[in-house]
Amino acid sequence: SSGARTRRRASPDHPRSPRSIPLAMDAAGASAVLGRVALVAAYALLGYALKRVGVVSRDDGAVMLRFVVNVTLPALLLHTLTSAGPLFGPGAPVVFLTSILASALVTGGACLLYRRRPSYERGLMVGAMTGVNLGTFAYPFVEAVWGAEGLRLAALYDIPNALVVFGVAAAIFAAEERNTIRDARKKNARHDDGGVYVGEWSVGGESKQGLGVYTYPSGAVYEGRWNNNVKDGHGVYKWAKGGSYAGEFKRGTFNGLGVRFLRSGGVKSGRFEEGEFVEAMDMKATDAAAAEAATVSSLAREAAAKASVEETNARAISRLATKILTFPPMIALLLAFASRGAPLPDALAAVLAPLAAANRPLVLITLGALFEPALSRLRLRNVANFLTTKYALSLVAAAVATTFAPPSLGPFRFAIAALVLMPVPSVCVQYALDHDADAVTATALTNYSQVASLVALLTLGFLSSGGAGATSAAWYVLPGGLLVAGAVVAAPKPNAGAPVAGFGAAGAHILSPP
Repeated sequence: SSGARTRRRASPDHPRSPRSIPLAMDAAGASAVLGRVALVAAYALLGYALKRVGVVSRDDGAVMLRFVVNVTLPALLLHTLTSAGPLFGPGAPVVFLTSILASALVTGGACLLYRRRPSYERGLMVGAMTGVNLGTFAYPFVEAVWGAEGLRLAALYDIPNALVVFGVAAAIFAAEERNTIRDARKKNARHDDGGVYVGEWSVGGESKQGLGVYTYPSGAVYEGRWNNNVKDGHGVYKWAKGGSYAGEFKRGTFNGLGVRFLRSGGVKSGRFEEGEFVEAMDMKATDAAAAEAATVSSLAREAAAKASVEETNARAISRLATKILTFPPMIALLLAFASRGAPLPDALAAVLAPLAAANRPLVLITLGALFEPALSRLRLRNVANFLTTKYALSLVAAAVATTFAPPSLGPFRFAIAALVLMPVPSVCVQYALDHDADAVTATALTNYSQVASLVALLTLGFLSSGGAGATSAAWYVLPGGLLVAGAVVAAPKPNAGAPVAGFGAAGAHILSPP
């Protein structure tokens, strides 16, 4: 119909009468809830199966994720927020405040518990606990369990949550990256023998990694690639008294094809092994290696120059603000915010509708393609610690949120609790890549938190449908039960070993290998 169409939405504070609220879950019961969620989860299983048989790869999943985040997710946000009636109805402030309060409780608790951890670890752990994944995970599941009303509640909750994820979490990753680089420079830039390194570092700042320049006490200089504190790759070595080598390095010395320019003017072109010239070759045979070494040498000098200039706070804030405001999901949220949820023109709505509808299957298939169940033992304890800490804090935050939620919301109080317990935002993997954090651990945190959140959502969906008499119990039973669950998760288990930080003993006990 024309733009004159009108829609009215029941707000969380002023819901429609129980008979008019479309709670298919109450009519179908717990078995129907599980059946609908199983159908939705089948998309994720399909994505994982396609990867296992080689139809799609993890790289394909990464491309699909970029498409989802930059195209279908913004379409879903804009379509949902502009087709649900006025955005700022009587109940919207309550939902907004609930979202902000839950994020503040979880992030604040994470900051307190991880405050003594190294900056590179603290940035990943606290940043990953800041906000939750709704658009690329929760929406299809919430819609399956609580229907259209639940989806609109999730969309409202996602407005401040998205600001937290795309603003606060990104700022945490960026700030801790700067702290890591500063700490690494202070600790490792100048060696005990007087040598000085300027360039790129490993994730934790403990070793030279990537491109960099090292000046030896003698005055000699190496410009090139490093791997775990060792010269490895192409580079150029210049002696203090003249002469140079351009070519391949392995195990910290000349290994492979290269050209040695002697101080006397002579040239040795050929193959080197462990620093010794072993086979002469024509210059044409080593030209490619020497040219690559010269290119890498130039890049190493650029990396050193960049590392020597510390970004000012004002410039960092400006860069971060620009990145946040140009992020497609944020643009969609701001457009919906500016329009106050007014209906879109019919032509634009017709374009967005199929993209929004495609978000659910694409998201779930993509999550299946990206899911990696195997976890390295080296990262197991940190992941276990994180999961235990995140869900203990989230259960407490959910208890607080449901305490202040109006009892008239009925089953939707369980939906609010489920939103607080959603997984790590997928964009944290990209943040880890952008800010030299541990992307492997970030991916593991995202994957395993999705499993934990799905279990929580299924449990709350079962209870909201009347399972165990939850919906007929007194209003304080739900927050009380969430608090008890949080205490159980946080409780240390015997023989679990000392936790890394936070409430990690329980998680380490559950996930640690025998």
